[in-house]
Amino acid sequence: MDVPALYDASGRYGAWNWPTLAIYVLGVLAQIPFLAQTMYTGPFTKALGGTDISWIVGLLLTAAVYYPVAKRTQRPPEAMIYPADSGLAETTHGSVAAPR
Repeated sequence: MDVPALYDASGRYGAWNWPTLAIYVLGVLAQIPFLAQTMYTGPFTKALGGTDISWIVGLLLTAAVYYPVAKRTQRPPEAMIYPADSGLAETTHGSVAAPR
């Protein structure tokens, strides 16, 4: 993980993670037929006797879609990168030494 890049919109991670946002929207839309709310009850929820399983559907679908997309699109650094003023130093084995 590159900690300084998390706060830099032009850095490694960018300002927006568009594939992740698209998967989020997909998860929200997939939940609609499984909702059990006062204003709306989805058709699958009616078939299940009113049981709201929308959160399960959203969680499973987004996890199943996100994992392969993230594996293909994410490029994490090989070692942890800390802010220069953090006082943390990387050891030869990839672990972090305590600040002095």
